[in-house]
Amino acid sequence: RRDKHVKLAAVFDIDATLLTQQGRIEPVCDLYNYCKTRRGVTPFIITARSSGGRSYTHKQLETMEIDGYKRLYMHPEEDARGLTPDDAGAEKKRSRLKIESHNYRICVNAGDAWHDHFNPIPRELARSLGRDAIYAFVTADGVAHLKLPG
Repeated sequence: RRDKHVKLAAVFDIDATLLTQQGRIEPVCDLYNYCKTRRGVTPFIITARSSGGRSYTHKQLETMEIDGYKRLYMHPEEDARGLTPDDAGAEKKRSRLKIESHNYRICVNAGDAWHDHFNPIPRELARSLGRDAIYAFVTADGVAHLKLPG
């Protein structure tokens, strides 16, 4: 049973998760829309894209009919040069913690990279499962993860 004051959140990456260069990834967009329309589940978007492209990103999401998210978290522009996966993972973790600091509990997390889900990345898990398949799993904290190829 969950505390009625804690709100549920669903977190989605953009590139290779909601969108590709060819357009929307429909099954993931369906999951996004399901979360968006579920009473009490608030969608958030966390991306490693630089905050310098915020207006382009908002427009792209609008064009692709991805709307209704509470907030778009992006990598700070001043830190975007030479961004490594570990840097992106650390920033995405900070973004997830910010969401949780506003009395949200993340119940769904979708992304194509291991750093969309973990920081630090459990190297053995990433090595043993690889990166070119789809994995769905629930972690001990009750978060349902969708890890896409990436």
